[in-house]
Amino acid sequence: MKYLLEGKTSLVIGLRFVFLLWILSSSISLNAQAVLSGSQTGTLQDMQRSDGFFTISNRNYGFDEELTRVFYDGQEVGSDFLNENIVVRFVTNRDGLMVRIEVLGPIENIMALEES
Repeated sequence: MKYLLEGKTSLVIGLRFVFLLWILSSSISLNAQAVLSGSQTGTLQDMQRSDGFFTISNRNYGFDEELTRVFYDGQEVGSDFLNENIVVRFVTNRDGLMVRIEVLGPIENIMALEES
């Protein structure tokens, strides 16, 4: 009888340990996903660089010259390449700061930027 009780006790302890590990691993994966959002797409409407935000599709997102990277056609181009009415794909961190912006179009606006 003594061995039977010890077996049940160790089974309960083992199940608690597995449950605790499962909770911790779920928490870690949720925290890792919160670091960066999925990409979003919108039209750049207003650029308030000095105030630290851009308006994209009627929502304000944080912008930082040091942290935000801007790409066009797979190459980093810098924030001077941005202009209003350009369609962009962007990723924000958990604080709402854009960390990556990819210029998508329209091609006429991009061509005008490349010429200037």
